[in-house]
Amino acid sequence: MKANFTVRMPKLTEEKTFVIVKPDGVKRGLVGEVMRRIEQRGLKIVALEMIWATEKEMDTHYPKDKAWVTNLGANTLKTYREFKIPVDLKKEYGSADPYKIGVQVRSWLLDFMTSGPVVKIGVEGIHAIRMVRKIVGPTIPAFAEMGTIRGDYSIDSPALANANKRALRNLIHASGNLAEARNELALWFKKSQIHHYKPIPWDNCKAHWKNRVYRAYYCNLSQHSLHFHRHRCHMNLHRLSQCFHKYISLEDRVFRHNQRYRNNLLSHQHRYL
Repeated sequence: MKANFTVRMPKLTEEKTFVIVKPDGVKRGLVGEVMRRIEQRGLKIVALEMIWATEKEMDTHYPKDKAWVTNLGANTLKTYREFKIPVDLKKEYGSADPYKIGVQVRSWLLDFMTSGPVVKIGVEGIHAIRMVRKIVGPTIPAFAEMGTIRGDYSIDSPALANANKRALRNLIHASGNLAEARNELALWFKKSQIHHYKPIPWDNCKAHWKNRVYRAYYCNLSQHSLHFHRHRCHMNLHRLSQCFHKYISLEDRVFRHNQRYRNNLLSHQHRYL
């Protein structure tokens, strides 16, 4: 007796994520490139708006909890150690405490994100959060691979940013997990601003391009036939002109023959007179 095994495939549900093109990305004209890469991957853009964010909005966007701010300061200290940058923490930051350093770095972020317009984007699709993170690349551009947005278009260094006491210019922000994506979408978009629609299936796209290829093929055939008919018309005109020239030359020969015959006749008449 054969045993029946039923394998249940997990239901693939679409998820939403949040993307911000930062002021440096907007000023460099990379908004269209970001959107192109997202849509080229097969994801849908369901919300889109350009704004000049206020400090209050950005203060709400970035977490204020002690763990997040401490991690921000710890990453700053890690950058100094990794790139072997000599720094007097008490002189530069007033303290060597990662939390206090993180507070200052967070203020740099707020200044940077309010320095110009940003474009906020809502993206939807299967594994949208992970897919967008792959498209964007790691936070530090030096670690981002070629082919990602940060790897292709950003060359800023955290060491240079810390030395100049400013935020890292890495072009774009993308939600890191599902909870973060939900919070950020709820913060930046109203429900009426997020649109739901069905994309054109790939089969329809193939049929569309197939029709275009057929249309182009038959148009080329008609153009070839038109050129052929034009060629035939030119040939017929050429032959007609040749016949016309032959007719003219024949008429001229007849006229000359008649002229000679008349002259001979007149000469004979004079001879017999």
